[in-house]
Amino acid sequence: MPTGRTLTHSLVVVLPLVLAITFVARRADHGEAGIAFVISAFSHSLVDALPSLWGGTESHFLLWPVLAVEPYDSSGAPTVLGLLQESLGEPYFLVQVSFAALALIYWRQDGYPGLALLRRLVGRVIAISSRPDT
Repeated sequence: MPTGRTLTHSLVVVLPLVLAITFVARRADHGEAGIAFVISAFSHSLVDALPSLWGGTESHFLLWPVLAVEPYDSSGAPTVLGLLQESLGEPYFLVQVSFAALALIYWRQDGYPGLALLRRLVGRVIAISSRPDT
């Protein structure tokens, strides 16, 4: 992969994935989960493309591998801490953090919907993985 914004940000990959997950979610009678995935997958890719509107980056990653993406320089991929330190003063980053904080507050006020399902799934995985092999 040339960068971290190729496979999981490319609409060429995201679109078939969204269709498959929506199909599986509907078949499992979890259509709302499928819709939530659709919204999150597309909004994530499109929000990552916003800086290209004011010249910050190119949005070729949205159509990777159809369009080439500039690979990382010789120093390699940036670290998470390095990216955080670079972003602290940028208005775009501060707006994203503000939206995330508002979403967490709203999620808490709404009673953490989806958390019980996640706990059940994690419990099942732990139960399955702790079974003795027979």
